[in-house]
Amino acid sequence: MSVELKYDLYSDRFRADTYATFAEMRERDPVLCQPGIDGETPLWFVTRYHMLNKDGDDHRRLRRLVTKAFTPRMVERLRPRIQEIADELIDRVEARGEMDLVEEFAFPFPITVIAELLGVPAADRDRFRTWSNAIVTPALAADDVARLGELMQESSTICARSSNSGAGSAARI
Repeated sequence: MSVELKYDLYSDRFRADTYATFAEMRERDPVLCQPGIDGETPLWFVTRYHMLNKDGDDHRRLRRLVTKAFTPRMVERLRPRIQEIADELIDRVEARGEMDLVEEFAFPFPITVIAELLGVPAADRDRFRTWSNAIVTPALAADDVARLGELMQESSTICARSSNSGAGSAARI
């Protein structure tokens, strides 16, 4: 399958203004196929349609699963631990009287909460952060793509192990 490169998602221009590019894709090309970083592998982008809404039964089933995890009662039960996590992060930097808000709070706070919900063991939290960074960072070179694949395999193994052990709030759903 031969496809044309319409948007260079690996360019400096794209990295400088990603939102404008995605807005253009939504407006002009809501469903688009173009070559990936290797110039050959076709990648599909769906930028304007909500695919879950198309499959009513699947959408309802998934929504019921997620809704169970975030009922007002469940969220209230999580509140003390979430507050504890926030307090621990602040306590680590309090004596210094200053902090890098993103590096020392805004990033580790949701990652820690999500890791606990998923049952990721505390010993794997640094690796969980590495996986999270890899997922949100564009893979620009073949080595980066290969490393992302390795990290995804590693993370799925850890998550499967923790889900089988019943650890984490998500495993109890």
